Amino acid sequence: MDHRTTAELIEALESTALLGRGLEQASTLRNAITQRLTREPDPALQLRAQLRFGELLVVLDAPDAGAFLEELARLADQRDAQRIAARACLLAVRAACRAGDRPRGQALLERCAHALGEHPELAPDALLAEAWLGAMDGAAKLGQAIDVLPPSRDHDRLAALLELADRCELGGDPYRARDALERAFALALGHDAHGPAGRAALLLGSLQLRSGELDAARASLARALPLATRAGDSLVTATAGMLVVTLALAQRRWEDALAASEPLPAVARQRHNPGLLASISLDRATALWALDRPVEALAALMACSAELAPHPRPLELIRARFAELLEEVGVERFGALVTEAAGLLRSA
Repeated sequence: MDHRTTAELIEALESTALLGRGLEQASTLRNAITQRLTREPDPALQLRAQLRFGELLVVLDAPDAGAFLEELARLADQRDAQRIAARACLLAVRAACRAGDRPRGQALLERCAHALGEHPELAPDALLAEAWLGAMDGAAKLGQAIDVLPPSRDHDRLAALLELADRCELGGDPYRARDALERAFALALGHDAHGPAGRAALLLGSLQLRSGELDAARASLARALPLATRAGDSLVTATAGMLVVTLALAQRRWEDALAASEPLPAVARQRHNPGLLASISLDRATALWALDRPVEALAALMACSAELAPHPRPLELIRARFAELLEEVGVERFGALVTEAAGLLRSA
């Protein structure tokens, strides 16, 4: 049993970054606080706790985060808890922007304008809210917020760094974007937040690829894959994996391409993505053909062709590759290879 007071439990929750291992601690604390407040109701402490609960919903991208925070702001206004009401509104701005409702986000920001003058400690939240709303000087506002957020807000610092990287690249400053992504990766990794670290490494590798830094991109993507796999993030796993394969093929590292593509068909099936499965099979066939393993290349395409039978568009990609290979080696040689490939599949 936790012998801390309710106030101490809430203070512990407020001081815990909602990132990586901190998310697990926050979940435990939330349950303890909820049970305590059920047994020992305290309206003031209830508001404090709900504010952090709402922040947790935003971090988890819960669909009801905005509604929860707006209701909390209404309750806090009724109880004259101006700072909590204002912060709830500022947090709800991000939820509104994620939902594509910027007018609602703007209204929420305007609603707490008066409170911001009386509570300067909310300045970082206001900077972030204006950045989420797409302020022209959003990159500057993000930079200011990043510099002043306390460690307990590292989840917001990470989100701001990722947003800053995007703004900087779009604004023609890839060097600052790279710095923001490197900081985001280090921050997430420091919290054992494997999913966010994997996403940051993927974004960094993608940026490096676009900048022509192939060796650096290869290293970043190699970091992204195991982190995303460990976190169970199939989207990042698939994206990073396909980029690794594409880069290996471009550099004519055929064996590396095969090795990198090995786990990807399972990811494509998990995501129910026939287009991805076709792309992976085509890349594997390219590598096998270049390694003078034409029977295995055709077997890979034939197996994929059978699996893609209900999906005509990706299936057309496989058929087009068959046609290219037929033209390359001639009808007689192609027929012999197909016969061998069919035998290989039957014996598998």
